Amino acid sequence: MRTWQNSLFAVRLVFRVCPAYPIWTFLTAITSVTAPLTGVLGIKLLIDALTERDLKTTGLVILLYGLITAITSRFQSWYNKVYEPAARTRITGALSASLLEQIAGFDLAASENSEFYNRYSRAVAEANTRAQGVVKTLCGLAGNLLSIGTLTAILISLDWVVMLLTLGGAALMFFLNLKKSKLSFKQYLERTRLERQINYIQRVYYEPQYAREIRLFSMNQFMLKRYKSYFADLQHLLKRQGLRIWLFSGLEKILNDCLYIVITLSYLTSRFFAGAITIGGFSALFNGIFQFGDQIYSLLSRLPQLYEHSLYLETVQTVLNTRPSIENTRGIELDPRVAHSIELRHVTFAYPGRPPVFSDLNLKIEAGEQVALLGHNGAGKSTLIRLLLRFYDPQEGQILVDGHDIRTIDIRSLRSCFGVVLQDFQHFAFSI
Repeated sequence: MRTWQNSLFAVRLVFRVCPAYPIWTFLTAITSVTAPLTGVLGIKLLIDALTERDLKTTGLVILLYGLITAITSRFQSWYNKVYEPAARTRITGALSASLLEQIAGFDLAASENSEFYNRYSRAVAEANTRAQGVVKTLCGLAGNLLSIGTLTAILISLDWVVMLLTLGGAALMFFLNLKKSKLSFKQYLERTRLERQINYIQRVYYEPQYAREIRLFSMNQFMLKRYKSYFADLQHLLKRQGLRIWLFSGLEKILNDCLYIVITLSYLTSRFFAGAITIGGFSALFNGIFQFGDQIYSLLSRLPQLYEHSLYLETVQTVLNTRPSIENTRGIELDPRVAHSIELRHVTFAYPGRPPVFSDLNLKIEAGEQVALLGHNGAGKSTLIRLLLRFYDPQEGQILVDGHDIRTIDIRSLRSCFGVVLQDFQHFAFSI
């Protein structure tokens, strides 16, 4: 149920951005039904016509085969080379912009929380491909079902026993594929933390604000040691998890070859020598068995894909559904052109997991009054500014502007009344 709910969430995201994308993707997916018609039924009709030396039927089958193949291939080529890349870019841009807008509205405390940072890093990295992946997977499922229905009708008319062989093997491979998807997702979660640490060190080296400290404090050896250590941990993780994924993939491949090649070909050979099927029927069943097996396997492998997309999209939903308690505050409007009084009443504040910076702090600054704050590093000067700008709320007490609790003041109106140059300000890489 959760998988389908997450999938519907992804479909709604894509529909909102590019309504035509699911429609064209669906139409492309159902063109797969031409494979059973040409590769199974068409081959049977052609071989039977050749066996009977029926020139008219042979020519008609070849003509229809060529037309169906040409139309299908040109349509699929247009979708893959013309439509899909442009639509994918449109979806990627729109979804990324939505996520960035959402992240920009988070409370400052959220962005400073490492667990939350990991979560929204994964959301930004995965939202674009996963939402589209759900649409393509669902459309692929529809194409698989249509092809399976067509193949079922053809194969039942020829020999229904072969379907039991393919169904049994495909069901077993489905469970192996599901296990492999869970292992891949677990590997991804563990990999994210290490890759974020690696990316941080890379960023430190190419961002200019760190250049002086790296040289002044001889940080190079320390940073490189950490960098190599993270890469070693990542290599160990990929090797350990990759081995397990490889084992499941190998078992899956062995079962596929043994079931679909050895058992089914042995059965078909015995039926042919018993005179139960013609050479055309043998060829049709031979192709049909592999196509049926491929379609069943594709169908069953798409379900774990849908489950995998669902797991990733839960992170995206968490980020998109996160509602800030500070950044969306609406209320009293302040005039930034006039001076305002500021008062702190019995304010107590502590950062998460740390001792209080302030305990029962009282301070009043009248409108127009000029005040300087002096103190040692860590005394709370910057923290006081952050509280006045309402980047954080105190655990106890009140901060008042003109007698109004700042929690009742519109957040943008409040900040427009301050002129701030932060001690760790950042430049942005754009032309002035």
